[in-house]
Amino acid sequence: MQKLAEIYGLSDRGLAKTCERHLVPVPPRGYWAKVEAGQPAKRRPLRAVENTALQTVHIGHRVVNPRSEYVAQVLAAASVEMERENEALATAAEASAALEPEPPPPPKPKQAEPVSHHVPTGNVRVHK
Repeated sequence: MQKLAEIYGLSDRGLAKTCERHLVPVPPRGYWAKVEAGQPAKRRPLRAVENTALQTVHIGHRVVNPRSEYVAQVLAAASVEMERENEALATAAEASAALEPEPPPPPKPKQAEPVSHHVPTGNVRVHK
């Protein structure tokens, strides 16, 4: 169970629960030890399923089947083509940026002129 669960990217307990949910029989503890020792081991039959859509159980999120050589070649060619297109777009963007003049700098904010206030100093005499 552990080896098979690793292939599907699940824990052994997660795979066991999935099998249990879909009524897929799993070997009991010690089954493979008995088989390796040459002792007779009981096999549980698969249940009969009338609905063919239920005959397949999708497990885990990783792809188990390796890609065909043809699909690998097509994906590699597409990757190379995408890289070329990205390079062409980057070159075009650089060229258009070089042709456009730089925008003028924003105007400088006006500075307020200093205001002078005359403040009398010393004693002030008021005439009556």
